Amino acid sequence: MALEAGNRAARAVSNRAINRAAVVAELTKADLSPDFRAMAGASVMAATVMIVITAVIVPAILITIIVSAIVILRVRGHGGGDEKGSCQQGGNRFHDIEWDEVILEFIRGSSTSQNFPCDHAIPCYARCMLHRIVIPAFALAAPAFAADLAAIPFKTLEGKETSLKDYSGKVVLMVNTASKCGLTPQYEKLQALYDRHKERGLVVVGFPSNDFAGQEPGSASEIEAFCKTKYAVTFPLMEKIHVKGPEQHPLYAALTGPQGAFPGEVKWNFGKFLIGRDGKPLARFEPKTPPDSPEVIQAVEKALDAK
Repeated sequence: MALEAGNRAARAVSNRAINRAAVVAELTKADLSPDFRAMAGASVMAATVMIVITAVIVPAILITIIVSAIVILRVRGHGGGDEKGSCQQGGNRFHDIEWDEVILEFIRGSSTSQNFPCDHAIPCYARCMLHRIVIPAFALAAPAFAADLAAIPFKTLEGKETSLKDYSGKVVLMVNTASKCGLTPQYEKLQALYDRHKERGLVVVGFPSNDFAGQEPGSASEIEAFCKTKYAVTFPLMEKIHVKGPEQHPLYAALTGPQGAFPGEVKWNFGKFLIGRDGKPLARFEPKTPPDSPEVIQAVEKALDAK
């Protein structure tokens, strides 16, 4: 029953994701104002998040509660189980028990406390439910959130429509940049990081923003000229956007909003977000953390090593 429910939820999420992709594609092709397009994209993304929560996570929690109640009542009814402590057999680790069969036996009423495989049934069972239902449910939901992030449109510095989907299979380091900031020299270290790892699949993507003390006032051509002449930048630069505030771009809303992977506004220029090959957000680094810091390098290399 739980497996069938999971399959139905997965199919529902898949169908809705396909429909959402079609909507985003139509929005991209339509001749709409940037503000309307951003608002519509954010609305569709919010709707998809609600669909994922409703179709996958909520049913998983309900299944866990129902099955847990049945098993716990049967354990207590048969006089077995111990709510305190945990099973110490084999050290401090739980038994490796075929819990799927045990659960089915208890639901059917064909098992008793005498043949229950553990003297501490309830804590061991809780671990089982965590691994069998709750964690897989969140794992199933994660690709849908990643798909949302990849489908959000933005423009290159030259005005061409693009999205993170164009970097599918690569590791992306997103950075909100500025030309007149005390941290602007990070451009040099970002370029060095890109040069060192681009053959392995790293892409640094710059998002110029004038949100912080007006430190990126230039036009697209001025930004491009500055980056190329001053720091010999060759990694992709995108159209200037807002990374916070009422006009925040949907991509940054998805990353830093209340339901985002890393809630909390970007604090200053050169904040960094690492996106894995599968499109999932992996790490966030604050502006003053330089691109050549050990934590950034280790995270990038770990993401590149992942298959």
